[in-house]
Amino acid sequence: MRLSPEGKALTSNYSIGQGLCECCKLGVAFADDGKTVYMVDRQVDDNQIRNHVVRRSLDGGRTFGAPVVISDDGWQVPSCPHSGPSIGRDSHGKLHVTWFTLGPSEKEAGVYYSLSSDEGKTFAPRRLVHANTAPEILYTSLAVGDDDTVYLAWTNLDRNNRAQIFLRSLSADGRTWSAIQQVSHAQGNASRPVLAVLKNRLNVAWTETDGEASKAILRNARVTK
Repeated sequence: MRLSPEGKALTSNYSIGQGLCECCKLGVAFADDGKTVYMVDRQVDDNQIRNHVVRRSLDGGRTFGAPVVISDDGWQVPSCPHSGPSIGRDSHGKLHVTWFTLGPSEKEAGVYYSLSSDEGKTFAPRRLVHANTAPEILYTSLAVGDDDTVYLAWTNLDRNNRAQIFLRSLSADGRTWSAIQQVSHAQGNASRPVLAVLKNRLNVAWTETDGEASKAILRNARVTK
């Protein structure tokens, strides 16, 4: 479905692809004032291999091209892992994607990142952001700053075996990673981070649960160009 800026439905629901993982979230990025739309999702093949793909629309989301595999991770899992990819686009038109995979073995499990410099036709070999610290499904988010710095947030387990939110950034030239920073200190568990950069401030929101109680947390910090 497409909506107007006022939230009015412009179309009914319509299919843009087949084979999507049932419950994993989607990621969307826009270019050319919304004329170009990039959508990333987790696909499922006949052998239950669940890789991520990107689809591109050149007509404002009315139609999409064939899916392009971002990384062949070889993760075979019989059910949906509930952890989809995130995508962002920088001022030079490069696409940045992050996701979680267990891969074919626990040694490869973790949060990964990749880059496309040709509008999603091909992607660079994946780069490890943070290795998995326990057999848990991780959840990722990504945002691109005005200066093209890439910010990534995800869930992982801390030393106390609690799920917490971690953050890392990649410089605009793609060469320098910041140190990994833990931004939550939940007494229970923190999960499902969301990132946004607005007016030189990086905003990070997530959910914390402790027993039956739950709450939404928002933190922000100034970022410099």
